[in-house]
This record gives sequence, C-alpha cells and structure tokens, in this order.
Amino acid sequence: MAGIGFRIQKLIDNPKTFSSFMRGYLYSSMIAAGPMLVIVSTIALTNYFTNQFLPFGQPKFVLGLIVYSYGFSILGSAPFLFVVMRYLSDKFFEKHALTITPTYITSLEVILSIQAVIGFLFLTQLPELSLGLRWLLFIQYLAITGIWVSLVFLSLARDYKSVFMALFAGIAIAIPTMFFLGKTYGLSGFIKGFALGQITTFIILNYRIIVEFGLDISHDYGFYLYFRRYPYLCLIGIAYYVGLWVDRFVFWSSNEGESIRPFLRISTLYDVPMFYAFLTIVPAMGLFLIQLETSFFKSIRGYFSSIRNREPLSFIRKRHDILIDNLTTNLEIYVIIQGIITGFVLLFAVQIGGVLLLTPQQLGIFRIGVFGAFIQFGFIIIFNLLFYFECQREIFLLTLLYLFTNSIFTAITLYIGLPAYGFGYAAANFVTLFSAILVLNSKVKNLHYNVFMKTPITTPKFEFESERVRRQLPDPSDITDRQAF
Repeated sequence: MAGIGFRIQKLIDNPKTFSSFMRGYLYSSMIAAGPMLVIVSTIALTNYFTNQFLPFGQPKFVLGLIVYSYGFSILGSAPFLFVVMRYLSDKFFEKHALTITPTYITSLEVILSIQAVIGFLFLTQLPELSLGLRWLLFIQYLAITGIWVSLVFLSLARDYKSVFMALFAGIAIAIPTMFFLGKTYGLSGFIKGFALGQITTFIILNYRIIVEFGLDISHDYGFYLYFRRYPYLCLIGIAYYVGLWVDRFVFWSSNEGESIRPFLRISTLYDVPMFYAFLTIVPAMGLFLIQLETSFFKSIRGYFSSIRNREPLSFIRKRHDILIDNLTTNLEIYVIIQGIITGFVLLFAVQIGGVLLLTPQQLGIFRIGVFGAFIQFGFIIIFNLLFYFECQREIFLLTLLYLFTNSIFTAITLYIGLPAYGFGYAAANFVTLFSAILVLNSKVKNLHYNVFMKTPITTPKFEFESERVRRQLPDPSDITDRQAF
C-alpha cells in the first residue's frame, strides 16, 4: 500500500535537485494529510468568517456541523477501512488489478448505505433548516465518507498529481465560495460553499479511480471473507478512530461542552486548538510517505526475499541488520525534523495564536496539544510498521490501550481544571507510544524466531518401495484378454 510513495520518490530522485525534492515533498504532504488539511483550514476560516458575517450563535452551529460531518463520517467507515486495505494489498500483490474498481464500488455501496441511515437520523433533528439545505448536508456527508474510502484505493494510484489536485480543488472551491456565499446569504451560504468543495473533491476522486484502474465488472464481494479471515482489522479500525476522537467526546459531554442543539454539542475551548495542534505534524506525514515507509518496505522485502530464495543464514542475518539500521535511521530523522518543527511552533506559539485568533485559554491547550501531536505521530508510525510484521492482535491491543487511556486521562484533566486541559491527550499518546516501542523492539529483535517458528510445516508423505511399484502397475480389472495373452 506504499505504492504512491514510491512514485513520488521517483519524482524526487529524477532529477535529484532541491526543487524536485520540494515538489515531491509538497505532493506527499498534501496526499498524506489532505483530509486533515481540509478539515483544519475549513474550521479555521469558518471560525473567522462566520464570526464576521453571522449573528451570535450561528458560527458555533456551522462549526458543529463541520466537525460532526468529518468525525462521524470517519467513525462510520472505520470498521471497513483496514479490512479493505488488506484485501486490496493482497489483490495488488497477486496482480489482480481489475478487482480494484469493483471492490471500490461494492465497499462504497455498503459504507454509504450505513452512513445514509446515520445522516438521515441526524438531519431529522434540524427542522429549522429548509428541506433543500438538509438534503445538501446529507449529500455532503456522504461525499466526505466517500473521500475517506476513495483515498484508500488511490494509495495504489500512479497519477499522484491528480490526487493532489482533487484534494486541493476541494479547499480552493470551498473557501472562496463559503466567503462570498456566506457574506451574501448568511448561514445557508456557508453550508452551500462547504458542501460544494467536498462534493467536487469526491467526484474528481471517483473519476480518477475509474480512469486509473478501469471498470471491467461492477462488483467484487471478496473482501467480505476478510472480516472472518482478519477479524482484528475490523476491531483495529473501530478502536483506532474512536480513540482519536474520544477526548473530544469527553469534553463535549462535560461542563466545558456547549449545547448548540440538544443533539449537537462541541467545545470550542478544546476543539479548535487541538485541530490546529494536529496540523503541526503534516510535515512528518509527508516525510513518512516518501521516506520512511518506502525505504522500510525495501528493507523488509529484501529480508523475506532472502528467505524465499533459500539464502545462507549469514546472508539472512545481514539483511536483518540492514532492516534494523534502516528503521533506526529513519526514526531518528523523524524525531529530529519533527522535533525542530514542534520546538519552533512552541517557541512562537504566542504569535501563531494571535494569527489563529486563539484566546489565552486556548493558547495554553494549543501548546500542550502540539507536544501531544508530536508524540502521537510517533505512535502512528510504529502502528503502520507493525502491520508489516502481521501483528494485528498486538496493534488491536495498542489501539484499545489508546482508547482507554485517552478517555480516562482526559476525564481526569477535566476534574483537575483548565491548567490540565490537553495533558490527558498527551499522556495517552506517551503511554501508547512507549508500549508500541516495546512491541516493535520485541518483533524486530525476535524476527528470525517469529518467521521460522510461525511458518506452517508440511508433513512429507512416505511410502515403501513395494507400495510405489504396486501403485504404478495397471489395475488387473482394466487388462483385456488380448493384453493378458
């Protein structure tokens, strides 16, 4: 599934210049963090524009609709994403590329059917909006869900520039239309501008999937079997994405939550600075896509190739050492580069907070969130690397640990008060990262043992020489009288 990273890597290496590196780095950052960039930029500008053009109360209503659209669209897709990823990886490895588009159509139909029910129930609670506006919100919600699903499939794409342009088009269309329509038509204008950007992105991504992979048959239901074959992948998706959002759920349900509607609660004190904080790891996401994952894939492929080719043990051990060196070097690069970025943001947090219109209380949460996001992406990196070692059970336990620690620690910080807000998120990331490092270290250290001892051993079938000769003789009942004579 690191396919698109290899294509961007070729862009950087040919020719190997600073401009090609920056161009590839821009593509990788946008593709890796595109949805998050759309979320944060939309929330930031919505927060700015709506406070200028909408009456009191409506800005938070628009913000709540956007946050809920992104949050529940990914949570509703969570049980399927990792299962579909594994199925795609296997089919791509088997060179069955014609199954990609049918699998996309089938999975999209299933996920959108579930999300349609969720979206319909939600919009029935908004009687103050016109029927046309509620239908637009409904379509926009399904479009955001489709974006999450389509990006899984487009990680195999060759034309990464089109993926980049689709994500960029969503931002480029949503922001100015939200400004002009919102300034003219108020609340409905902001909703229409936002929906237009998401629907445009979804249409372009759908077109790219069909162009890239073709459409030979309409449906492929093979990934259903993977829910039984890899049950942990479904559980990982649920625990992982709920864990990413659970600290917000805790704040929404607390006294710090603001009730926009009986069913619509947000916490601008916590939500806005934490979204901004997560944006600081975008450079690391781009680096991971084009550097760490691609080079690590080459190392681990070389290790397993040496085993399949029956190389001497000394050569296999050498490949193992190369894998460890590659992993250590790339993790060190991540710590250095992202550490510098995090330090820079913390150093100029006051100036950045002024540009982002953060209150003094939000600024304190932003600082802690930046540090927590730095730790969190370390966990996300190791989380991805552990998939290469077939550690699905361990990954599920790690995501479950993150879900429980993030919810419990966040609740504790709410009990302590404002100075502790954000520390629960950071502490949960630290505990999970430390545990993930221990798991990864154990898997890499004992790689020889795990590979050879977990490989199924076939029992050879022995037979005596007399049995072999008897098996080769013809059956007497098949011999004719003439042959017998």
